[in-house]
Amino acid sequence: MLQYLRDPIIRQYNDLAKFLQLPIIFAQTEWLQAPSVEGQYRGRHIRVFSFYVSKMVGMSEHKRMKTYPYTSVFVHCDNFYKYQLAVSPGRPGRKILRKLKSLFFKEEETDAGERLLMDNYTLSTNDNYFADAILDNGFRDQLLTHIKSLYGMMRLEGNTIVYTERVMIDRNDTRQRIEEMTDLAVELAEMIEAFTEEHRAQ
Repeated sequence: MLQYLRDPIIRQYNDLAKFLQLPIIFAQTEWLQAPSVEGQYRGRHIRVFSFYVSKMVGMSEHKRMKTYPYTSVFVHCDNFYKYQLAVSPGRPGRKILRKLKSLFFKEEETDAGERLLMDNYTLSTNDNYFADAILDNGFRDQLLTHIKSLYGMMRLEGNTIVYTERVMIDRNDTRQRIEEMTDLAVELAEMIEAFTEEHRAQ
């Protein structure tokens, strides 16, 4: 039974490795752990891997341990100024909240570290000028192009762009979505580095 569950994961990781033109790496620790893909893609170091997290769910006597699959994409990025950025799918009602805030508050009176945008996603940052520049220089268009595939959160952590989603790569549509998010993370890394170089030259 466990081998049957593992087979589609291996097939999808093989296809992912072909797409990225990178070797597939098989885990040596736990028998059921998914493989990973790591190496140079589009001129920068990336890693795609899946893992499991166990959590206690339920209340009192109904508590039980439940295991969830997660997949992460790591993309290296030269983040010289240590900017922080997080993008996640929008939630119902956020558009209305943004409209109400724009009616009753001036821009400087809203939360400086969080920008609720009108395009079905939420963006948080520690530097609004940086975020606006990245969005205006093409990231907004990229987000709108790929918004239907943004199921998890993409964030800039130090010198790494991380995309994490609660999913296992065991189906074609899931693998294609992870491929798409890998490319989006690479695009974001290129925009951040271009912005950084422009401001370091000033």
